This record gives sequence, structure tokens and C-alpha cells, in this order.
Amino acid sequence: MAKVSRVAVPVAVAAVVVILVALGIFATPLRNALMRARNSGKSVSAAVQPAPAAGVQPAPAVSANSDQTAQAEPGALRARLDRLYQQGYQYYNEEQYQKAINLEDQVIKEDPTDYPAYTVKGIALCYYGYFDGGAMKNRDFDEGMQDIDRALALKPDYTLALFNKALAYELYANYDTALYWYDRTIAVDPKSVWSYYGKAAIYGRRGDVTDTVKYLGQAIDLNPEVKKYARQEEDFNNVRNSPEFQNLVGD
Repeated sequence: MAKVSRVAVPVAVAAVVVILVALGIFATPLRNALMRARNSGKSVSAAVQPAPAAGVQPAPAVSANSDQTAQAEPGALRARLDRLYQQGYQYYNEEQYQKAINLEDQVIKEDPTDYPAYTVKGIALCYYGYFDGGAMKNRDFDEGMQDIDRALALKPDYTLALFNKALAYELYANYDTALYWYDRTIAVDPKSVWSYYGKAAIYGRRGDVTDTVKYLGQAIDLNPEVKKYARQEEDFNNVRNSPEFQNLVGD
């Protein structure tokens, strides 16, 4: 799977290009970007919050009397936590995973029911473990999944959490489980472009032309821009030369 702009249709939808790692092959920077793009949410989903705009400033630090402020101005507290969340999401899209994790932790500390923060923290942990975790990679994956599960416990139909769970399983090459969670995402959001794309990418790695074309075609029907990502996606190398694939992604 690519981690590029195909990364999550999240609680935000920032530049997303999907990049996952092909079967047993290390992900290239482009593929990584694609995967993250999927996650960042360029896909259309009713449950996604807009990603922070470029140049967004970090939220102000919490003051010592923040508890009093929260009681007096709950709207101001919510706005500040939302800014923290958006900044954390932006860090995630910039591949600054530890910064993303730290900011989402701040949000969760002040609002333990903030399921978007759990979702972004969880996928950031999974990516951090995969690309930077070394020997602790599996621990980071497990902790990331626990956070995504916390989000789903709070909001079972949260599209971004469902999608990120599939994306993380795909990243760690648990393809059958990833397919299951992509299907769960589609059941909630039939217009989840990158979920169809994620399924196509998995079948592409397996050399399954029929299912690759089937699900990639559904993604393209929802968003024709997907074609340009598919032309670069390494996950489709095993089916790229088939006439069916070429007819689908050709100009």
C-alpha cells in the first residue's frame, strides 16, 4: 500500500495520495505519499473533517487556569482542542508522526471522548512504527490499533477510523484483514473512494487482474483523479501490463 496521498479520508481531508508497501518490498517515497494521501482524506466521505489549511498556526498553549476557562468558555475550549487536533493531523500528513502523536495526546488528555484525536494518533503510531519504530514496530502497531479501536468504541460508524484500521492492516501486509475493514468502511460510506482503491491495490499485489480492475474501476467512477495515482502505484505492477488495466487507466 502506498502511504502517499491515499491515506485516510479522515477527520480531515488534506492532500492524500495512497502509498502502501508492495508485497515484501519496501515502500518508496512516492508510494508512501500515496498511502498517506488515501488516509489524509482526499476521498469523499461524509464523516471527514476538512484538513487544516497550509500555514495553520499551532494552538496556543494551555494556561494554568485552563480548567476555569473551560468551565466559563466551553466553546473556546472546544475551538482550541480542534486547532490542536488539526495541527496534529497536519503533522501526520507531513510525516512528522511523533509530533502528531504528542498533539493528539494533548487533545485526548483534556477530552477523553475525542474520537477523531484517537483516530489520528492511532494511524500516526502505526506509520511511526512501520517507518521509524525498528524493533518496536509491532508494539507501535498494537498501540495504534488500540487507539483506533477506542475511536470506534466511541463512534462505531466513524468512517475515518474504519478506513485507517484497514489502511494500517494493509501497511503491515495483513491483506485479508485489510480487505475486511475496507468492506466495513464501504458499508458505512459507499462513496469511500480510497477504500475501493485500497482493495484494488491488494488484489494488484496478488496479480488478480479481475478484482483489481473491478475495484479500481469503482474508485475511478467516484473520482476520475484516481487514474493518475493508479498509473504510478507500484501495487499494480503485477497487473500493469494487462489489457484490462491499461484500458482502465489509459488516457
